[in-house]
Amino acid sequence: MIHSLLTSLLLMSPPAQAEAERDDEASLESERDDAANLDAETETETETETETETLDEDEILDEDAATNAAAPADATSEEMTYPRAIEALRQGIELGDQRPKEAIPFLEQALAQLPQFTPALAADPEVLALRAEAYVSLARAYLTARDKAMARAALDEGLRSAPWDHTLPAERYGPKVERLWRERIKAANALPRQDVLVKCWVDCRVYLNERPVAASERVEQTEPPALSLDDDSNDSDDGDDGDLGDEDYAAQVRLGTLTGGSYRLWIEAVDGSAEPLITDFSPPEAEGEALEFIFATKPAPISTDAPAPVVEPPAPAPAPAPVVPVVPVAPEPARQKRLLPLPAEISAMLVGAGLIASGAVLFTMSGKCANDAASKDIVPTDGPDLCPSLWTTSTAGLALVGAGAGVFSAGTVLLAVDEARTGKQRTGKERSAARVTLGWQFRF
Repeated sequence: MIHSLLTSLLLMSPPAQAEAERDDEASLESERDDAANLDAETETETETETETETLDEDEILDEDAATNAAAPADATSEEMTYPRAIEALRQGIELGDQRPKEAIPFLEQALAQLPQFTPALAADPEVLALRAEAYVSLARAYLTARDKAMARAALDEGLRSAPWDHTLPAERYGPKVERLWRERIKAANALPRQDVLVKCWVDCRVYLNERPVAASERVEQTEPPALSLDDDSNDSDDGDDGDLGDEDYAAQVRLGTLTGGSYRLWIEAVDGSAEPLITDFSPPEAEGEALEFIFATKPAPISTDAPAPVVEPPAPAPAPAPVVPVVPVAPEPARQKRLLPLPAEISAMLVGAGLIASGAVLFTMSGKCANDAASKDIVPTDGPDLCPSLWTTSTAGLALVGAGAGVFSAGTVLLAVDEARTGKQRTGKERSAARVTLGWQFRF
């Protein structure tokens, strides 16, 4: 073949030979360019593979070095408080620096706990900055797990939730995270802005993604500026008051938001007169459509005119008294009078008993010696010197006994007759009192 090529060259004319030489030079230059491009592509692929291998080796080393490191405590194992939520966020970031893949659930859980402490978080710029760093750490963890879609979502949420004057610290988390961060800023700048109106009937505080927006004043939030690498998180900016409506609201706020993504809105009354309004929303995608939130209820108007006289309705007529049937009551029968008063009858009985006792004593003393000497065995023939004087009271004693028996009998009969006549007219209490009195008198 070489011999035939030399023969053809010798047989060619000088012009044809020159043209062939030019074609050979062009072919050589094309081959050199192709080789250079191939070398560049090979070098790029080699660098990419080297970077990937280096990252994988670093992850393996980090995982081996942190095998015995303590994982953050589960945020749901105890009652969550604001200090515990901050501590869980710090632990999640520290774990992300050591074992990014394992830190994903801890970072997501810690970030999900913070919105319930919106008023405290909005007043804590340091924790807001720490949360922005947590979103970047979460994005790096997803890149390590080769989940670029979730990494983009983490950075997008970080851009919507970062403090107004804060930049996400993406440059501290490696070139891959920084390149993705710049990509998300360009994508956010390409999105249109939409207005969200907040109108409060009372003095209110408004928080957007846990960041303070307005408090107790009429404020208009204008369309947000484009995000930049120097200030990448300003979703809204204060502006002059505008025409937000004819109603006399206590405070009105216009929020300029991106059409993509979800936002968290927290509205509370300054004086606590209304329950807070807590909601999630996504701005409308169609241009010209404004989302509106109205907080609290409209107060009753205060009239300056003199109040009309109050006419009291006439008092209702009193209800007729109920008719009570009259039941005839039989008259109480007249009480029969006693023959003698009860004390007199009892006194007669006592006097009669006393006379009987006195007559019995006189009767027993009759025939006895007056000087206390016994006179029953005295014989009359013995002489008067033995008992010069004797008691002769038998007649008087019999008289007293008879009189006493008569008086006692009369009192007893009168008392029995009166008690029989008036006993039926007495009540139970009167009968008891009579029996008690009579018994007491007899015991005496």
